[in-house]
Amino acid sequence: MRLVIAFLSHLVLMPAVVGAPQADGILGLYWNPDRDRIVEIYAHDDGSVCGRVGWSATVPIDTANPVQSLRGRNLLGCLS
Repeated sequence: MRLVIAFLSHLVLMPAVVGAPQADGILGLYWNPDRDRIVEIYAHDDGSVCGRVGWSATVPIDTANPVQSLRGRNLLGCLS
């Protein structure tokens, strides 16, 4: 999960560094660095940019969740 969040943060911040004028330029599907997951970046109804795991070679489990009862849940399709 931390890798996905770090990856999404990188995708969101990268256009600002390279001077992309609009958030629409980052919308789409992206491989993570290990190429074992696809992350979907999309525009939310309120105009914010969101991301979710769209596909994974292995089922990602929420092992780092601070709420112990949620640590076994599947993260595939979860929003970040």
